[in-house]
Amino acid sequence: MELSVIIPTYNRADLICFTLDSLSQVRHEGVAYEVIVVDDGSTDNTKDGVSAGYPDVVLLSNNGKGAPAARNTGLAAAKGKHIMYLDSDDLVGEDYFAGKTAYLEDHAEVDACYGEYDFFMADGAFDKEQIVFKHKYPIIAEDDKSRNHLLHYLSGNFLPANSIIWRKALLDRCGGHDVTLTINQDVDL
Repeated sequence: MELSVIIPTYNRADLICFTLDSLSQVRHEGVAYEVIVVDDGSTDNTKDGVSAGYPDVVLLSNNGKGAPAARNTGLAAAKGKHIMYLDSDDLVGEDYFAGKTAYLEDHAEVDACYGEYDFFMADGAFDKEQIVFKHKYPIIAEDDKSRNHLLHYLSGNFLPANSIIWRKALLDRCGGHDVTLTINQDVDL
């Protein structure tokens, strides 16, 4: 298994279907991956909708322990060599995984890579007209550009965690997400 996509969720029955549809195998051919949804005690029909509509998705329960613990539950269950975290309102573009997993395979010295992203704004159900091409983090692919990456990051241009594919071994070594943080666990990681 090349990749595990981990999605913590809580009461997102109206949105998670769009996330899971964007992860359809036909949209990401050539990459062996699994999708893990960790439900954090939803009181709506999130769990039922996922289990009924997406039988290939691994559905785990976390019972109200919070997003960082849900991500860690998914990490512990993941079979992939690489990990991507998504939220239950994120969408993945077609063929997003292939180039990045190949890059990680070809560059043993690299522990994570990322790609372009766009924001969409929505309250409730998703509509394609709500995609806002807001901004993209600059792609830094050369070793001598790593200083630029740090400067961008320190000046507030944060790289969204949902655009990063990590080596599972790195996440295992650092212990995953800090469960004591109530916000910004992804930025901390």
